[in-house]
Amino acid sequence: MSSSPTTITLSTFDCLHL
Repeated sequence: MSSSPTTITLSTFDCLHL
């Protein structure tokens, strides 16, 4: 996961948007 921070960013953004 540390190698792909993009996934975490998208997940966080999605959660925040909700």
